[in-house]
Amino acid sequence: MKLRLLAALPLLATLTASAHPGHGPMESSTSHWLTSPDHLLPALGLGAVILAGALVWKRTAPLRSAARSKKAGSPL
Repeated sequence: MKLRLLAALPLLATLTASAHPGHGPMESSTSHWLTSPDHLLPALGLGAVILAGALVWKRTAPLRSAARSKKAGSPL
């Protein structure tokens, strides 16, 4: 349980990060969004968390498949 909480912390930190006050996330131009660290860093953090989750999912796929086969009574 503690490991899952530890793994969720970067996601929670990214999702709770907010841009500077003054305008909404879609009220500015793309160039402002890309050059402002207040906008870009949370987006990059969320992308990193999604990538890490996908890599973990891919790495554990054989384990999930083996468990499913064992549960179904497959000889493999």
